[in-house]
Amino acid sequence: MSDTPRTDAASFDIRVAGNPCGATVVYQSFSRQLERELNRANATIAELEQDLCSGTPWQPIEKSPSNEGNFLVTNGSFYHRAELNDDGEWVSYHTNEYLPFTPTHWMEIPELNP
Repeated sequence: MSDTPRTDAASFDIRVAGNPCGATVVYQSFSRQLERELNRANATIAELEQDLCSGTPWQPIEKSPSNEGNFLVTNGSFYHRAELNDDGEWVSYHTNEYLPFTPTHWMEIPELNP
């Protein structure tokens, strides 16, 4: 299965004078529509990240919380729901396994439905 099914469905082949190979293209309006959708999605993600962080300051990882709870940890690129294990190490909230990255900051988040 293609990872670009909409583009594949909208594409068509053309032949250009002097080029025996031709090319597979899409209409400019289709490309612009995809770019507008991508821009809206990226703006929505940025707003959600801003909403998530507003009013709740990120704490440096060195200042680990003294209580149990739900936490969001980040390294600036990735975010993960986490908790502290009995040894004071950050682990995944869902699997209780070590995180796939080294967090640099954390913040407490309200209890979420699992």
